[in-house]
Amino acid sequence: MDVTFENKYRKPCLVNIYSFIFAPSTIMAKPRDEQKIERIHAATLKLVQQQGFGGLKMAEVAKEAQVATGTLYVYFKDKVELINALYLHLKRKQAKHYLKPEDLDRPFKMSFRLVWENFLLVSLDYPEESAFIEQYYRSPFLRPEVRNEADLLLQAAHDVLLRGQAEELIKPLDTSLLLAHLSGSILELVKWHYAGIIELDRTNLDAPFSLAWDSVKR
Repeated sequence: MDVTFENKYRKPCLVNIYSFIFAPSTIMAKPRDEQKIERIHAATLKLVQQQGFGGLKMAEVAKEAQVATGTLYVYFKDKVELINALYLHLKRKQAKHYLKPEDLDRPFKMSFRLVWENFLLVSLDYPEESAFIEQYYRSPFLRPEVRNEADLLLQAAHDVLLRGQAEELIKPLDTSLLLAHLSGSILELVKWHYAGIIELDRTNLDAPFSLAWDSVKR
């Protein structure tokens, strides 16, 4: 059966994608002291783990980051901007690991596995960051324009899926639906791993990958 896609498969332009990943955030155009910003990010992540988004206070972030409260407000006008900036920072950090230029020259199933595996390993290696991102999606602090900017970081993954559809190797479904399904199952695997129910590492990913592949292949 012929399937017509709104977006024809194209090889991802990784130069443009990586330029976007490494570009400065649109949230914060003020002069930056990178060491202070790094401490503020780390402090915010730690306090959100302890108190949740609702309990986060700017004064406590400043104290934990060892910066003056006034300095914190130089970079972030309020808690909402701080949370959204940290979310986008973490998404950019993770996106650097998802896909490398050489991955695109491999047969589709191998490229697909590399994207899937990199996503899983990032979630395993940075569980606190992944938990923050998941919590952000359910919070009232979510700003659509920030989420849209973060979604652009996944364009390469969308393009890989479009390639698989063009080669008639995976289901002709909306790529956002496919990514939601795949990322959701990965996050559940990570939760079960840290709960001690299953054990995952770089040497035993064949079985979970087989489940992921079987769920999307034609």
